[in-house]
Order: sequence, then C-alpha cells, then structure tokens
Amino acid sequence: SVQEDRPGTLLGDVNGTLAETHAYRVRVPYALAVGETEVTFAHWDQCVREKGCPWRPGDNGWGRGQRPVVHVSWDDIQKYLLWANRKAGLEPASPHRLRLLTEAEWEYAARAGNDGEYSLGPSSDRPISPSEANYDSSQQHRNSPVGVPRRQTLPVQSFAPNAFGLYDMHGNVWEWLQDTYGPNEYARRQAANGWLASQANEEHPEYARVLRGGSWNVGPHSLRSMVRGYSTPNNRMPAFGFRIAQTLP
Repeated sequence: SVQEDRPGTLLGDVNGTLAETHAYRVRVPYALAVGETEVTFAHWDQCVREKGCPWRPGDNGWGRGQRPVVHVSWDDIQKYLLWANRKAGLEPASPHRLRLLTEAEWEYAARAGNDGEYSLGPSSDRPISPSEANYDSSQQHRNSPVGVPRRQTLPVQSFAPNAFGLYDMHGNVWEWLQDTYGPNEYARRQAANGWLASQANEEHPEYARVLRGGSWNVGPHSLRSMVRGYSTPNNRMPAFGFRIAQTLP
C-alpha cells in the first residue's frame, strides 16, 4: 500500500520533444492496492465466459493464459471493470471500486521509490537489460545490452518484480491509464502542496488516453519511468494492455 507523500515526475512525451527537467510534487495520502501483474488473457476470457466482456480479443498466435491480454481498447476495459466490480460486490460509484490507475499513481508504483530512469533494484543509474524486461532489445539506450528481440508478449511474472512487488512495470505491454492525455499535465495541475494522485484528468473524455510503461515492440528508451504514451480510447493494438488498482478503505 502507498500512504505517504512523495515527489512524482511526469517528464517527457514518447511522441514528441523530450523535456525531462522538472519533478513535481504529488500527494498519495491513502492506501492503494495495485495489481501485481497486468491483466491476463485468463482473466479476460473468464469475463467473456461470464458474459461481462462482449468479445474475445485475438492473441496473435502467441498464446493466452498467463500472457497479458492485448487488442483491448480503453473503452473495452470499462466493460471488464464493470464485470470485475460486480464479482467483487462493489458498486460502480464506490470510492473503493476496482479501476484503472491514474497517471500519477502509475508512476509512483513504477518507480517504487527509485528516481532513476528505471526501477531496477539498488542501482538507479544503469541501463536496463533483456534479462529484466520484455522490449525490442535490438535498440539501445545508454549502452544497454543488445539482444535478440522476442517480438511478442511474454507470460506475466517472467522477470523479477520491482521494490513494490509489481511485475512488468517496464515493458511487455503499454498499460492504459484513467487519465485523458495532456502534454504538460503535472505542471498544469501543480499546487503548493502537490495535487492528489487519485484525481485523474477527465477533462475531455473523447480525447486520447494515457499509456505508460513501454512494450515488447519498443526500445529501452521508451521503457523509462517518465515516458508517456497515448492513444484514442477506441484503439486496439497488440502492444496495449492494462492493470487494475483500488483505493483501500
């Protein structure tokens, strides 16, 4: 759980000019539960069998089961969350409902107390390697080791978790978040004592939604904790997935 104030950073835009120079304060004064893995095909297929999810997304021939579900849009995920909350006995309007993470919550969880480019245990100043995450290892960032790209997702928990016990916060699939994308979101919303991390930007719900974490088909530069992606909420891609969170009582 996360119950303390920490600085958060939202630095740079994977689709635009990088400007990674400022850290902004975000308040997380509540207990937060975060899914230790991305939602898998096993989870989604159960939702389909129980008629909570309207369709069965394809797996590109890579396999289902414990691989992260892909080809799901932000809009599709809202149906999954309705089903998951019904199963948990939670009302859709409950402050403790199962939901997507906000962008500030995601970065806090991904960093796990580490202010380096990657959350890689005790050393915060070294490149990531193909033994630590699933990404396009034919590309390099800061002399990262070169490997043979896997060119597909891997089962969740294929690599060691971060310091918060969360798997695949770097790589495997981009993770859809609750927030509408804003290019200068942390700076725009900054307050003297930091804004509340649970408050997602919902200003233009038809606009692009945020994606974080990088994926199997991008280089290590895009896996960094501060990098932001985004896409329209109806877009389904073989590199897009999600994990869920819950504000605890």
